[in-house]
Amino acid sequence: MVKTSTLKNPKTALSICTKIALQMAAKRNATLWRFKVPSALPKKTMVVGIDSSKESRYHCLAMSSSYDPHFTKYYTQVSEVKDQQKISVGIGILIVRALKRFEKETKAFLPELLVIYRDGLCETNKNSVLISELKAILVSIEKEFTDYSPKILYALIHKKIHTRFYMNASECTARRSRDPNNAKLANPQPGTIVDSGIVDPRRYEFLMMPQYVNEGSGMPSRITVLYDTSKLPVVVFEELTSALCYGYYNWQGAIRTPAPCKVCL
Repeated sequence: MVKTSTLKNPKTALSICTKIALQMAAKRNATLWRFKVPSALPKKTMVVGIDSSKESRYHCLAMSSSYDPHFTKYYTQVSEVKDQQKISVGIGILIVRALKRFEKETKAFLPELLVIYRDGLCETNKNSVLISELKAILVSIEKEFTDYSPKILYALIHKKIHTRFYMNASECTARRSRDPNNAKLANPQPGTIVDSGIVDPRRYEFLMMPQYVNEGSGMPSRITVLYDTSKLPVVVFEELTSALCYGYYNWQGAIRTPAPCKVCL
């Protein structure tokens, strides 16, 4: 449904119609665009996004999981749990359903690698996540599938952080040509990743700002890996995480988080 007043403006009508056409194509399971998958990533890989929030008396749990090699098609699930302690149990149930859907779509095999992005948590909950949610995933997979033990990379996404970083405006030709005030500082270029200097060297983490920021200070996201049996090179995981930020079809550009975490909302 589109309001007639929305289409009466000739300056925005073409842009609006284009976005509507893209949404219609996406609803029909079409691939609008895709990124180049890192060559070092196993071909049988499933990317999973998990998010949770509290609505009224219940906790809402959402999960999206890819089932194609280009990470453009996702199986989404939503579940309600009564309390925080049962979220881990719900995640175990949803991950089993996701694996069965992957096997059904491929008609041949289960994924060799699970790359899981966990959103919707604060910094203080990361230890409980590693103990409860990851344990629930491993137990559920072992109980449901025989002789199947996938490699798992489990990462937390933190968006509410206070870290900011900038670059010299003189190094950004696009910013310098448009800035009438000749500012000395500018936001980093889209796709900037910082994994040394201002991050904790004892952790497997990095700061990422894939989106383009036109006004104000850009807010990076911090990705912290809690569990990793994949043996993927750090550069490959950083490249994959940054590329996934371009896979959200409701926005023709990059977003702050990987697309699986946004698709499940």
